[in-house]
Amino acid sequence: FSTPFDDDNFLASEVPESDIDLLHELPLAVPGKIEYFEGEQPTGDIIAIDVISLDEIDTPGIVMMTTSSMEVFRFNKKGRLVREWKGEFAKSFPRRGTAATVFAGTHKGRRMVFVSLNKFTKSFAYRWSINNHSLEKAGRINSYMVDLLPMQSVYLMADYGEGIISRDGGSTHFVEANDAEPRKTGFPIQENYYSGCIMRWTLVSAELARIAVVTETGAVKVFQGPSKLMARTEPEYGGQLVCGPRTPDGSYLFTTTSSDTDDAIVMLNYTGSEITEVWRTDPLGGAVVQLTDCDLDKNGEMELLGVLQTGTGRQILFRLLPEYKDTARRLDSDVDIIGTEKTNEPETENE
Repeated sequence: FSTPFDDDNFLASEVPESDIDLLHELPLAVPGKIEYFEGEQPTGDIIAIDVISLDEIDTPGIVMMTTSSMEVFRFNKKGRLVREWKGEFAKSFPRRGTAATVFAGTHKGRRMVFVSLNKFTKSFAYRWSINNHSLEKAGRINSYMVDLLPMQSVYLMADYGEGIISRDGGSTHFVEANDAEPRKTGFPIQENYYSGCIMRWTLVSAELARIAVVTETGAVKVFQGPSKLMARTEPEYGGQLVCGPRTPDGSYLFTTTSSDTDDAIVMLNYTGSEITEVWRTDPLGGAVVQLTDCDLDKNGEMELLGVLQTGTGRQILFRLLPEYKDTARRLDSDVDIIGTEKTNEPETENE
């Protein structure tokens, strides 16, 4: 099959010479403090990021898709970014009009990276080779990745919308891939969205599944079942959305403001009937163009990994531990899984 990394699209790959200075976990994050990462820079503008496990002891790395390459970075002993692997495209894509997602996880014991890019008609799966320090082809996917639960092998998928930047609400669906034959469950919602994440997954019925999205107008919405809108915000937020830890009465959601020049990161709390803002950072002096969850210090508390783009076009990778009021853990076990022996739904949630 044809991928962005072979045949006419792929030029070369690079592998580091030594792993002797590999940092296996970062220092503890400080609540509310933005920490910017220095070191080697990717080849092009970053359009998607995620955290990848580089070895058997889960040494954290960062996988980035740029406008001209796929690259994997590690942290050296000083906490600086060092390139681990790079695969370049034969041509660069324009930043404007290009949309992509990258998700890393483990599937059936293999470290996988799933890549979606609106310049291609399919998504691609790659396996991270610990021995070769490289991404290797593993397969194709017939839709575009929106979110995944790696421990459950559950994927939220959709086609791109008419403007090929947002996701098409009508084609949104789940894929559960634990069995030999993947199981597809439709979840068509009535409007397109920029980002989405899984809040509840169920084997019982799509009417019990729950997702959150941020729409083209900047409203954060939570759907339980494809037709039941549980809660929404005013249209005042940006295009990034990350599902966060459980709270005593609901779930945290993370998004950004929509200034494009001086964004802040915002923590919302969904309580079953409403979404309220509970905390935000100070303005960061640029646009937050990427945001995902991570745990780079490996202490179990969910951090945020993001990309800040300044007015000069410079992109800076950062992490943030939000100022949680209670729990700060975000694992698959924190997501509602209905249809198993254990259900994580809080008794206090008003539905």
